[in-house]
Amino acid sequence: MAYNVSCTMTKLNVNTNLGAAYLDDDSAVSRTVRLLITNAIKAKATTLHIEPWENNVGVRYRIDGILRHANKLPKETLSSIVSRIKLLAKLDIEPQPMPQEGQFQINIASKMYNIVVTILPVADGENVVLRIQNQSEKPKTLEKLGFWGPSLGAIEHILRQNSGLVLVSGPAGSGKSTTLYGILSILNTPGKHISTVQNIVKYKIPQADQQQINQKIGTNYTASLKSILRTNPDILMIDYIGEKMTAELCIQAAKNGKLVFASTHTNETSNCIPWIANLGIEPPMLAISLRAIIGQRLVRKLCVACKIATKPKLAELKQIADYFDIASPTAFSQIHQFVEIFSAKKDANLPTTETKINKLWRASFGGCNKCNHTGYKGRIGLFEVLENNPGIQRLIIGKSSNQTIQAEATKNGMLPLKTDGLIKALCGKTTIAEIMQATK
Repeated sequence: MAYNVSCTMTKLNVNTNLGAAYLDDDSAVSRTVRLLITNAIKAKATTLHIEPWENNVGVRYRIDGILRHANKLPKETLSSIVSRIKLLAKLDIEPQPMPQEGQFQINIASKMYNIVVTILPVADGENVVLRIQNQSEKPKTLEKLGFWGPSLGAIEHILRQNSGLVLVSGPAGSGKSTTLYGILSILNTPGKHISTVQNIVKYKIPQADQQQINQKIGTNYTASLKSILRTNPDILMIDYIGEKMTAELCIQAAKNGKLVFASTHTNETSNCIPWIANLGIEPPMLAISLRAIIGQRLVRKLCVACKIATKPKLAELKQIADYFDIASPTAFSQIHQFVEIFSAKKDANLPTTETKINKLWRASFGGCNKCNHTGYKGRIGLFEVLENNPGIQRLIIGKSSNQTIQAEATKNGMLPLKTDGLIKALCGKTTIAEIMQATK
């Protein structure tokens, strides 16, 4: 079923000449591309997909991490739409055997949006993915991102440091760029010089030097880092560490008094350590320069207007106790204490007591108008912040297992990712099913 947003499309003249007509904002194809993007923005989509299907062109939105069908267009409109988007993003207009990436800006309802374009050749033509980023939107606070309690205290401690390497880990689409943008916005003061090296500049940071790599003209991560380090930044952000020289430059900068932020695509927080080591970095070098690792995921938030509280069944309670390792009275008592901290209250309406779970939450079947009948609206981050200390350093140098490092960090007060998710689910921000899906 199509997503509930009006998607009536302008009829295209598929014989439009390539060139000026595609650049003309009043042409039928231009109006259609703008309408596709406008409707995606109205639907709160983060990604717009224009896909060549067998008999037509599929239009889908990714909303709160889930792909939803929006509309279908005639198959003959595909080449016109793709060509218009390529021209906007300054890409090669002819079909290419390799993917192309670019971006452009568009003003919708007095708000500026950055559209990151990926063109992917497929069997039936070219697949277009447009990532939509609201440039007018202010960066979220740490609390709005989902930091609280132990994780919030740890990240605030990290941001008071003047040097060291901070890694942000998580799979693609887990919100790493949004977290880095939020952190850099906090650090962006008149007395600090911030520089970034990025594959695509997703968010503009006022007064920061942001360099976008371009392999065609030889500006890769290493070359860009070398040039930026000559400008003596106080804070450096690189959106991906993928080879030895890049990692060495980041570590050297961290050792030389820079606060360096970088992201990796590891699925577990402690996996960042062997990831960097496998690039050829000696463990003692990493142990000395590493300040912390932030692990994260994104989960859907329950719609506040229609979420439903339920009485947990015995089978559900057993599943929760097993999955989140809270079968012992001591472990469960600690969960209750975290619920009190997260809720900022101590009363009979809490979902837990010292010994049991009183209620769980689920999405309303069919939802409501406010969540477009999905039961979910928006997303929230799950976080764990592994801070380095002498004990962790010894484990890194000794090449200890990920599990050993993770256990040591938890013993030192780190709130594990799964536990963070459990607290948010118990307090009605999301569901147990969402947490298990994101952390399994």
